Amino acid sequence: MTLTGTESDVSDGLRSRAAPVVDELAERLADPERVVAAATAEGNADFVPGMPAPAPPWNALGLAEAHPRVALLFAELSCRRVEFRSAADAHLARAADGLGAGPQSCGLFGGAASLAFAVRVSQRSAGDYAGLLAALDAKVAERLGALLAAERQRLDADRAGVALSAPACGRLRTGRASWTERRASPSH
Repeated sequence: MTLTGTESDVSDGLRSRAAPVVDELAERLADPERVVAAATAEGNADFVPGMPAPAPPWNALGLAEAHPRVALLFAELSCRRVEFRSAADAHLARAADGLGAGPQSCGLFGGAASLAFAVRVSQRSAGDYAGLLAALDAKVAERLGALLAAERQRLDADRAGVALSAPACGRLRTGRASWTERRASPSH
């Protein structure tokens, strides 16, 4: 799509008015400790029908209210201002600290896969975060193995249905062939 002069002027005008707002929000979100403190402050709770009790709208891992989501923001902003890269790193590190804490979701929106997605988007070169991505690949593959074993048991027992709360956790793209590419190859 090509912008006309008028559309470009409007876009530039909106961009220039939005930039200070984005910068202020980014400054407020840069420190993971500050974000956690605000998100888990007394009285800041989600009241979701069906939940046993209100809970703070924050998790260590996830693509909703969690460090990987904030890291995605800073990964994008760092394309414009390199100093935001350190904020992305800080949120990714804080998310990695949460990998062993409590029960973890398997799908893309929670657990190790959400962190791997945010790390992958944050990469600026092939070697960035290589060790973390390898560890996350192993975690996702381990979880996938457990899910597939449970599914194999269900099928072997001739039970109908599938556990809808256990989404598929395909191999993450981390420089090796993706699950889809391997599955499509003649050797698999």
